[in-house]
Amino acid sequence: MAIISTIKPINSALKTEHSRITQQMITNVMTLKTASIYPIKMKNISMKSFNNKNFPPRVALQDNSVFNDSSIIFKNYQLEEGVQKIKQIMARNLQECGNAEELVIIDAIQRLGLEYYFRNEISDALRKCYRRFIAMKGGHELHDTALCFRLLRQQGYNVSSDTFSKFMDKDGKFKQEVEKDIKGLMSLFEASHLKLPGDYILDYAGDFSRNLLSNFQNLEPSEASVIQNTLSLPYHKSLPRFTAMDFLQNFELSMKLLHDYRGDGQWMEEVSNLARIHITRDQISIKHEIDEICRWWEELQLPEELKLARSEPVKWHMWSVACLPGLYMAELRLALTKAISFIYIIDDIFDIYGTHEELTLFTETVNRWDTASFDKLPDYMIICLRELYDIINEISNIISAKHGSNPKYHLQKVWAEFCSACLVQSNWVASGYMPTTEEYMKNEIATTGSYIVHVIIFFLLGEVIKDPNFLSSHPDISSLAATILRLWDDLGNSKAMHLMKCSNLQDEHQTYDGSVIDCYMNEHEGSSPESARQYVLAMIPDVWRRLNETLVFPSPFSADYKAAITNFARIVPIMYKYDEKHRLLDLEKLMQPLASEN
Repeated sequence: MAIISTIKPINSALKTEHSRITQQMITNVMTLKTASIYPIKMKNISMKSFNNKNFPPRVALQDNSVFNDSSIIFKNYQLEEGVQKIKQIMARNLQECGNAEELVIIDAIQRLGLEYYFRNEISDALRKCYRRFIAMKGGHELHDTALCFRLLRQQGYNVSSDTFSKFMDKDGKFKQEVEKDIKGLMSLFEASHLKLPGDYILDYAGDFSRNLLSNFQNLEPSEASVIQNTLSLPYHKSLPRFTAMDFLQNFELSMKLLHDYRGDGQWMEEVSNLARIHITRDQISIKHEIDEICRWWEELQLPEELKLARSEPVKWHMWSVACLPGLYMAELRLALTKAISFIYIIDDIFDIYGTHEELTLFTETVNRWDTASFDKLPDYMIICLRELYDIINEISNIISAKHGSNPKYHLQKVWAEFCSACLVQSNWVASGYMPTTEEYMKNEIATTGSYIVHVIIFFLLGEVIKDPNFLSSHPDISSLAATILRLWDDLGNSKAMHLMKCSNLQDEHQTYDGSVIDCYMNEHEGSSPESARQYVLAMIPDVWRRLNETLVFPSPFSADYKAAITNFARIVPIMYKYDEKHRLLDLEKLMQPLASEN
């Protein structure tokens, strides 16, 4: 089951729904109206666009991604001018030791997706903040302490959650005066999502703050909305690239509730202006990338050869947009999306098309990475493998040109692992074997395709491999993010299968390759599907704890790689929160800021 493994379009009703979802998602991306502060005009991309060859001229998407357009050149100039103004403001604040405003500025910059421009300034400010935090054992106010704690843990500082004990009484409960401190409670709730194994104070802090924030009375509707947004999507689990526009539209109100900050500083205007320019520039970049990836997908023979397979290149590209948000990473995102598309295609080949003999031969061919067995494979498999080999060569060449190393061996190895795991899964289904939960998780984490994505990101970002066996052992940060995907994938598939059964949708192509929920129920006699789902849901926060741990403990990975894999984990639930009609409404909503007015 591949990265956004949905129930495949395997009968006429599902195929119709699958097509509708895809068309609606593409329409949402390119045509939904945005606020007037984003006055970009973008050309529609619809399903019709996929079925003709009248694409616009190719746009060169190099790493520095400068398009031949005077408006883009002007936007770049505006960006640079705005960045310099804010850097000057941050430099002044940094000189004033103990100035809490610098933390508020950092939080605003990060929430608006502008962190990329101020890495050095943020690093310097938080280094200074860390020294103060240790010397003062946190701070005197709950808000300041929780904000500093969260920013430091996000930056990789392993500060202790014991700092919150000063706000608790002798019985281990938060003091009464904390209960009416909205900004303190919101900051505490945000901080609780950075918890590590054993952070019991943060367990209590999260429940305590959520309960109080959920029950505040006499709030204005706009204030209640800001609080609800915080509770439903705390910053550590969010993707600023998708949420920045909403935050900007409620910027002053959000800053007031989050930090009791009322806009009396020059920096708020400068930051909001920069965010508008950045989002506009970002929309243009993503629009060009979507044009390019749709063109590439159309030119492949695979969509015609595999008509029952998924065909959602715009949706797939959102993985790359989430993992690699840098403004000048267009070429890297396109390369990653091309690889992701083959995870889906091969997954559907295993689930829908291949016979056992064909799948075995297909897997053996990928493990050898040759063409010797092509004469024994069906045409669609030959086409798939030729295109896959070409894409891996293309990605390897990009990495070699940028970083001077050729990762082809490692890429071949991780694709072979993926196909081998898919074959194991196929054998289980064919034989009717129900694995134990442990057996299932060990194999099915690999079938998500996560390791392929993580290894490609590793090399695209120029990470250095010192131990030849390092990547094949799958470091914790990778295996934990993959586990989060596996669990959410199974929760989504479980619900989808239930909806299919309720609708009596059946077809000779319909297959269901099981889930951790089925394994749990098989091992726990008498358990219900709902109790099994609750068990799986409870596993996810524990995996997040361990993932957080990889962010603050020493590791050989760069901050960019850690951020990319964490972003991978962040977008996972967005891809699985289905409604009753099996639509991904959260994904559609989060894609709206990348759309524009016609």
